[in-house]
Amino acid sequence: QLLKLAIYELKAKGQLVQIVSSIAIFTLILTFAMVMLFFFSLALGFYLNTLFDSRFIGFLLIGSFYLIGGALLVVFRDQLITNHIFEAFFSKTIISGNDDEQQEDS
Repeated sequence: QLLKLAIYELKAKGQLVQIVSSIAIFTLILTFAMVMLFFFSLALGFYLNTLFDSRFIGFLLIGSFYLIGGALLVVFRDQLITNHIFEAFFSKTIISGNDDEQQEDS
């Protein structure tokens, strides 16, 4: 009984380490992506300003693009984001839970 408890504790610690490292890697990738997006947007804004011979039209167009994209994300967040994350989390949880039960039966 004590051995089973120790095994479950080690499995839980292993999963916790995996989750924390996944979050750290995701945060790092997201940070780099946001910095890249910022500088590309800035460059595109300056390019569009030159193209339209204006000091602000390029930035207005880029800002409008992000505003429309953000509004679409808000409107369709359940279909686009929440459902996919929910399904991905629970499918992994159910699959890993079934694997643990099958290993114990053996």
